[in-house]
Amino acid sequence: MLMEFGKIVRTLREKKGWTQTELGQRASVAQNMISRIEKYMMPFFDVACKICDALGISPSEAWKQVKSSQPDYEKTKTQSKVRKPKSST
Repeated sequence: MLMEFGKIVRTLREKKGWTQTELGQRASVAQNMISRIEKYMMPFFDVACKICDALGISPSEAWKQVKSSQPDYEKTKTQSKVRKPKSST
């Protein structure tokens, strides 16, 4: 889930044609923090809110996108329990 937030940030940033430095300036967040978030780090909530605000998306909308990009846990749990019958040949 961490990486999904970073992918959303990167996608939205690139759609706007911004560099990490530009996003950092608009969000009042250091460029190296933007880089880490895009690669692997989940920011504190206040930082995530600043980034979302700069990108023109609400934190709740970003979270919906993160959740929609994740496989449905219950569905994958059920699918992993289904066993194929063994062939008797």
